[in-house]
Amino acid sequence: MHENIYRLHAERVPGVMVMAALKEDMDSKKQMELLHQRFGHVAMDTVKRLTHKFDVGVKLNAKGLTTYECVACAEVKAKRMTHARIEKRDSKPLQVLMMDVCSIKPATIGGCSMFLFVVDEATRFKWAFLMQHMSEATFHLKILMNRLRTQLREYKAERLWSDQGGEFLSTELETYCNEHGVELKTTNSYSPQENGIVERA
Repeated sequence: MHENIYRLHAERVPGVMVMAALKEDMDSKKQMELLHQRFGHVAMDTVKRLTHKFDVGVKLNAKGLTTYECVACAEVKAKRMTHARIEKRDSKPLQVLMMDVCSIKPATIGGCSMFLFVVDEATRFKWAFLMQHMSEATFHLKILMNRLRTQLREYKAERLWSDQGGEFLSTELETYCNEHGVELKTTNSYSPQENGIVERA
């Protein structure tokens, strides 16, 4: 390095040598792909053993075995992240309320194209509130919670369970829950099975 400039010493490589190296690598991958497909997408170790033990009509070098990756095999072996089963459900009414927003097609005469759906985990009792906009979810939830608190004083909603929809992550709803001692919990992303009770209702 001289005056903040790196000096690079390199040699010119003939284009023929570069093309030959690329062709050898490509040929190796194509041969590996051909054998892998002919053997029914078996593991690479199996292909290696078969090519060494039997004459399969294709010459294969060790480099091809390590560089080839089958896209179809990778897609088939892909798995979703597992989620833990909830062994025990709450048996006390109104302790946990599960909620989701569902769409309506076509829209109602009043212009409502969705509704807020709330299910009590213990009793499976359901409430539905028609909405024109997602932002109305907090308004309806506050009305429901206030009504339950005044009419059913012996029971108290302790947790609200929902997906990670923006209508359930508003500052207004979070503030309301904090003021009334209600825990607001959400499912993991792209995991509707964690909110299965309201999804199936």
